Amino acid sequence: MAITLAGKTALVTGAGSGIGRAIALAFANLEARIAVADIDPVKNAKLREEFAARGTQALVVQTDVRKGADVAHLMREIEQSFGGLDVLVNNVGNHLGIIKKLEATSDEEIDALYETNLRHMFVVTRAALPARSVPLPAMHPPAAHEGDWSVLWRAELPSWQ
Repeated sequence: MAITLAGKTALVTGAGSGIGRAIALAFANLEARIAVADIDPVKNAKLREEFAARGTQALVVQTDVRKGADVAHLMREIEQSFGGLDVLVNNVGNHLGIIKKLEATSDEEIDALYETNLRHMFVVTRAALPARSVPLPAMHPPAAHEGDWSVLWRAELPSWQ
């Protein structure tokens, strides 16, 4: 049975090069609609051309995923273009040219690394939640009066029809 993502929308951040680009192209090969967020306009232009040549339904948006306003704009574009989001790949990562021993790293450099490599995942994921096509699993703590502490959380998974 062949795997297909036809009718599904995937957002890949940092897809202008490297692993993110490979992931976006792999989703395109599986017939997904692709949304790409990358900060580099030159890489974005190349991706637009490549997706157009392949006939892939794609949205490529110049986005600084560290900025909530940019991410909100991206999500509005995804909603308008595709009606929702099925897959999110938070792929952005960069050493920012900071290659030194940790003890020689300034607070400002640590903040920049955190903003780029970790904080953006929270910013993008939070913004993507309202755009998701499939609801997230509902998590319920067990009631204390049930006396069932063998499972700390129970998940109700959505149906994948």
